[in-house]
Amino acid sequence: AEAARELLEADISLVGLLDEERQEVFLKAAAGIRVEAFTGIRLPAAGTPCANSFLSGQPVMADMEDPNQPILFDEALIRDENIQSFLAVPLERGGRVLGLIEVMTRQQRRFLPRDGHLLMRLAHHVVVAIENALLYRQLRYMVILEERDRLGREMHDNLSQTLGYLNIKTSLIDELLVDGQVAQARESMVELKRALKIAYTDVREAIFNLRTSISPRDWAAGDAA
Repeated sequence: AEAARELLEADISLVGLLDEERQEVFLKAAAGIRVEAFTGIRLPAAGTPCANSFLSGQPVMADMEDPNQPILFDEALIRDENIQSFLAVPLERGGRVLGLIEVMTRQQRRFLPRDGHLLMRLAHHVVVAIENALLYRQLRYMVILEERDRLGREMHDNLSQTLGYLNIKTSLIDELLVDGQVAQARESMVELKRALKIAYTDVREAIFNLRTSISPRDWAAGDAA
């Protein structure tokens, strides 16, 4: 967002991503002075002249001197923030609109077609950066899933071995008790308790590793994939 603001010498710059299901653009990043009011806003991505131009892949520019000029934002917000002009271009890849990048000024300014072309070139670099970030998250998600499966298999193998040992040990204790060898049976019980304690600790640690191997952000990356 900051690169767009500096490139166009604007007061505010915004980057938003398109939510195709809701047909809204969610503003994810903002740069400039007093941008808090714009952060996190959702804009309609269809049904208005500006939105239709945006979805068609065309730059949208406006000068607030024209009272009939259609805008992307709520008029009250534009008025409260003293926005005088804006230029927005779509983030597009392969004919598919992914979001938008927009610059705004609090002084009168008429953006020119060459400004739109300049911002479109920057938008291309932004799209590449977004795709690289998504690819990284998806690859990380796959690696973590593989590690999670490995931990699950390891826990299964270790638990199977422990249960087999416990089964043999309890059978031996039963035989010792039948033969009246109580002292030896008690010694075996001590060993059995020690083995159970170790198994309990190992299982708890394995379960903890399974729970923490994938964070909510990783699940989100997997859903995006």
